[in-house]
Amino acid sequence: MLLTIFTPTYNRQNQLLRLYESLKKQDNRDFEWLIIDDGSKDDTALLVESFIEEQKISIRYVKQKNSGKHVAYNTALKYSKGKFFFCIDSDDWMEDDFISSFVDKIEDLDANGFIAYKKNSYGKLLSEKFPSEIEESSLFDLQETYGCIGEFSIIIKNDIAKEYRFPVFEGEKFVTESVIYDQIGKKYKFRLLNQVATVCEYQEDGLTANCNLLMKYNPTGFCLYFMQRVDLVHGFVQKICMAGKYHCFRSLSKKDKLKYMGKNKILVFLTKPLGSVFLLYYKLIRGF
Repeated sequence: MLLTIFTPTYNRQNQLLRLYESLKKQDNRDFEWLIIDDGSKDDTALLVESFIEEQKISIRYVKQKNSGKHVAYNTALKYSKGKFFFCIDSDDWMEDDFISSFVDKIEDLDANGFIAYKKNSYGKLLSEKFPSEIEESSLFDLQETYGCIGEFSIIIKNDIAKEYRFPVFEGEKFVTESVIYDQIGKKYKFRLLNQVATVCEYQEDGLTANCNLLMKYNPTGFCLYFMQRVDLVHGFVQKICMAGKYHCFRSLSKKDKLKYMGKNKILVFLTKPLGSVFLLYYKLIRGF
């Protein structure tokens, strides 16, 4: 099987139908649709059951206790069978005939994974165009080194995806996907796929629209993100900023779990006072 298309979902029965219709339209059916239901309270289960009964595409449905998208991702890795692992959110859908064109472009290529474009429902790309001088990159380098900023569709070889699991912190239900992509990018480069893979329509109750609340209620996950970024970002000022935010969110988490062990120990030590400044900012200005 070529692809495991993984969709994490929570109370999104109204959006799932659109994604399902886009998958049914694909000329190439060499994929499975793996739906991980993160404890939905609506009729998601009944809707998916109706999809399965149609027998149009291969579908597997797993329901878990409400734990967050990152835990659903970990669950999906346990069940995924495809050569490649492709996360498509429940408010996204697949571009027409994407899988057929994907197969044509990856033939005879033993790639670690692919980075493709993502667009909104009005047809506008959610990123800059890929730089013409490179054929492959990590997601971080694509954005940091080449200035190609935005959102992308990420397709990862399943064996590689299974090497990386999201950490799970007690009492928190979110860890940004960048934590995993940054880790993968230290070892693997992905090919740039110059085509649109998915279309998105942001929801008012979605993760993207609620960044401030995510940071407030999931400080340990963001502490990890900033801790990793200290060693990744290129500029000295950026490193100082990341280190300060690391101290800030380590304080907010009140768990003292994540001790920085990277290559910038002196800088991280010296920026501890900056963490207090960030802490005041997030509490007084951002309402933490």
